Amino acid sequence: MVDALLGSGIRGVLRDPVRSAVELTRRARAAGIPIVAVDTPTAVDLVRRKTIEPVVAADLTVTFHRPKTGLLSRRGAALAGRILVAPIGIPPGADRG
Repeated sequence: MVDALLGSGIRGVLRDPVRSAVELTRRARAAGIPIVAVDTPTAVDLVRRKTIEPVVAADLTVTFHRPKTGLLSRRGAALAGRILVAPIGIPPGADRG
């Protein structure tokens, strides 16, 4: 199952239909279906390194350009699973951090 519901700047509580989709994703993972997150698992705030419940726990997270610092925190890494960085053509000199 692919988790690509929200981006990295999540704030506040999850509301439907996103909350229901996260619950469905959590039930699928509990049933043994692998979860692949795009950029970040839903409800993981990569900027503030926090999570908002309910949160998706992925088996694999495909993130872009470089690993996001929030994915490298203890909680972020636990929820991201294996992290794969996909290049998207940003030159190294253009990266600020």
